[in-house]
Amino acid sequence: MITLIAEHWIRPEFLDQTMEVFTENSEKLMARGDLVSRLVLRSQSEPTKITTVSTWKSAQGYQQFMDDLEKKRAACAPDTPEVMADERLEGYEVVSIL
Repeated sequence: MITLIAEHWIRPEFLDQTMEVFTENSEKLMARGDLVSRLVLRSQSEPTKITTVSTWKSAQGYQQFMDDLEKKRAACAPDTPEVMADERLEGYEVVSIL
């Protein structure tokens, strides 16, 4: 299994839409069959910071997600408003579940 820990900083004007976007994206990924789980965590001290913890059954499913993400980013029009002010993504191999 591979887990992606992603920190997202949301532009304040998009905060009201954020949970809807994460829910829709999570449902689409679950329907594809390789996403095991996703936690969406909103910081109590910094409301524009959201951390997601997403786990895939396989490295191939994770890599497909990352490839699709890059394609989506490349296809965005330059004048499309970005929901994310910034984000940091890091994948981890799951070596133990306690």
